[in-house]
Amino acid sequence: MLVESWAAKLDREVLQVARLLVSEVISLSIRSQDHAGTRSDVEVSLKLNPWRMRIEVMREAARFVFPSADAESADLSLSLVDELADRWGMSRTGNGTVCWLEINC
Repeated sequence: MLVESWAAKLDREVLQVARLLVSEVISLSIRSQDHAGTRSDVEVSLKLNPWRMRIEVMREAARFVFPSADAESADLSLSLVDELADRWGMSRTGNGTVCWLEINC
């Protein structure tokens, strides 16, 4: 897993939170694609400095879309991100949408 390559540089708790949140945000992106009826690549990037880890999940679509049948699980995933990440958000780029989060190290 992407986060594993950084494991030696991270506190164990930070690593566990990062693993969980990477999994949740990638899952959101994939579920969003399935329901939007489009397929696109999902790109994950990880930036680490001594005080913060930043994770970005980008997909080539205008937004993350969830039908009402999946809204509850999407809300639960975003609640988890909101609770565990120190900062997070979504932003549009020229190529799609990025869900980003930051965890203080």
